[in-house]
Amino acid sequence: VEIVGLALTGQTFMLTFDVSNPNSFSLPISSVKYGVKLDDQPFASGSTSSKFSVPANGDAQFAISVDLNLLQSAPMLLALVRRSGNEEVPYELNGELDVDLPLVPTVPYSGRGSIRLGSLAR
Repeated sequence: VEIVGLALTGQTFMLTFDVSNPNSFSLPISSVKYGVKLDDQPFASGSTSSKFSVPANGDAQFAISVDLNLLQSAPMLLALVRRSGNEEVPYELNGELDVDLPLVPTVPYSGRGSIRLGSLAR
């Protein structure tokens, strides 16, 4: 997670993902749907149509740009900072990768971890 833009009314975060493909064929991805929770509270969601490919039996990395309206997200972020201080806050990412191949279903993904809210400003 990295802040790439900051204005009085909003922030732009870049979420970077590592993806593994255990299949013997490459997976062309046509879009990504995502949801982000901080401390079990919905924080951001959306989709992107950035195309990329995950090689057969290989790994790839992709990034999603997430725009947040500070007027809407500030109360939640302030409450988290007050509650957690400098402690780590749990996060959860989930969504789907739309594969651009016939008869191949969407591929769900999820991940969990923790982050210090102060580290987002670095």
